Amino acid sequence: MSSSLTLSSSDLTKEGEEESPWLVGTIVEGTNDSIEWNWLPPQNALYFAQSATTTAHIVWNSEGVMEHVCSASSNTDTAAIMKAYQQEFGAMQKSDSSMSSTMTVIDRTQVNEEVEQGMLPAVAPYASQTTQYALVKIMEMIFYRQSVSFFAAAPLRMTSIYHFDTDENVVALTFDDAPCRFPTRANSCMTQVLDLLHKYGNAKATFMIVDSFARQKEHEPDLIRALQEGHEFANHGLKDESFKNCTPQEFSHAVDKCNATIKELQSKANLPNDSKEVAVPYFRAPHAYYTKEMEIVLQSKGMRNVMCDSYGSCPIVQDSNAIADLLLRQAKAGSILLIHMPERGFRGWTLPAIEMVLQGLQKRGTKVVTLSQLQEISKKNPATMLGQFNQMKLF
Repeated sequence: MSSSLTLSSSDLTKEGEEESPWLVGTIVEGTNDSIEWNWLPPQNALYFAQSATTTAHIVWNSEGVMEHVCSASSNTDTAAIMKAYQQEFGAMQKSDSSMSSTMTVIDRTQVNEEVEQGMLPAVAPYASQTTQYALVKIMEMIFYRQSVSFFAAAPLRMTSIYHFDTDENVVALTFDDAPCRFPTRANSCMTQVLDLLHKYGNAKATFMIVDSFARQKEHEPDLIRALQEGHEFANHGLKDESFKNCTPQEFSHAVDKCNATIKELQSKANLPNDSKEVAVPYFRAPHAYYTKEMEIVLQSKGMRNVMCDSYGSCPIVQDSNAIADLLLRQAKAGSILLIHMPERGFRGWTLPAIEMVLQGLQKRGTKVVTLSQLQEISKKNPATMLGQFNQMKLF
């Protein structure tokens, strides 16, 4: 399995330049509220990031940009380190290696509350190499369209969309957790993803928008660019968290809030507004948690829950080649591909996987489109009589 860190020491400085130290923040072993700071040469910081997979840490470069993020036991670990960074260095905008402070104590209860409110990002704990390898093998054996369709027929999921029935060599590409959980544009990979889509046949995609991510103003230019280039936005909730503990009323409010953010971006991108159409027709249940109550709410808004039939389990699997291989072997006419957005310092392994997938699809002559485009294609060219019947029930 490959590392999530793609930088090398040769990327850090030009020959003859003096290397400015990087800052490494770690949770002190045996505590959950004490953050230790160390300034290291870039190469040492990189080595630490690649090897310390069981220690929660964040690595900042000399410009104050996060280069690597890793949680250990809790998805709020790195949020605690970020909170300590804001507390210790926030007014300075970036760390200062001349400072004498080497330890910061934070209020973990406050951190957890800010994660719950979407003010600080959650980052899932690192999965071991053994877990990643086992998951790839399991996905190879059991994750395919027929098995997904079988489980989709369960009472609470029977109306979710997993693929579209069509004979055309076309698929929909979807990106979860867009645009970026971190507030700075420097940590976003939206530009790189949009450039890749343009490079490979001007492919189009549907970005699953997380409201708390999209409301961070530094990401707005990239989001507007995506819309202006013909990509599509769908609703992925308020934060990177399931709606398991929400009432139907709370879920409805969350959907409306994210829809409002998307519609505001559509307006800023000067997209044509057809009042007869649902501006945000698709929703994807975060963490795949979906209930009958959620379905009723979506139906009342003219929306549908969209999952996938092609998935590389990229939040856990960190091998770009394995992710791309899983997606390509599962993809067929009408497939919905799901991959998570890469971010600088977090899930960086999905960026090369995206390019591999686009390359592979291009070699097959497969057209890559948005969900809305694939839906229209399937209506005009359904694969079977059963497919025609299914399309009649979509909206």
